[in-house]
Amino acid sequence: FPVTIHEAMIDGEERARARESLDQMVREQLSDIRSLITGKSDLEDLGLSVREHLVLIIDAMGKYKEGEEEREKRLSAQLAQLRARVDEMEKEIEEKRQAFEEQKRKAAQDVLTGLPNRQGYQDRLTDELARHHRYGSPLALVVCDIDHFKRINDTYGHLAGDKVLQLIARM
Repeated sequence: FPVTIHEAMIDGEERARARESLDQMVREQLSDIRSLITGKSDLEDLGLSVREHLVLIIDAMGKYKEGEEEREKRLSAQLAQLRARVDEMEKEIEEKRQAFEEQKRKAAQDVLTGLPNRQGYQDRLTDELARHHRYGSPLALVVCDIDHFKRINDTYGHLAGDKVLQLIARM
């Protein structure tokens, strides 16, 4: 069953209530023992009464311990489930980050030639201008245009034109 942080908090509240209940019970039993000690003169009666109260305290502590062990088991299981969910979410975030970076790279690259597209050139130019201003290094920009390219497409077809673009891009 999937665990939520809210469920883990409820278990923590249950623990606090159990601790408080045990504390209150022990205090009441000790108060009763105190009253017995001051009120009884017969030592045998006093001894039996004190033993009865101590048995109640020991029983209550045993039940509390059992409850604590059960709560600890649940808490350990809940923490393990939460850890697994966090690990899963971290993995998913990393996968989405990588996919985003890949999409960002693809968005700045021409599918046919593999060269940067207009956005890719713009991003690179912005980076290079910043570097030029920061370090004062020389900066050169080369722009290439293929004259009369439309004639290649019209004469030989778009597949041939694509091949020419790919060859020029490799050069």
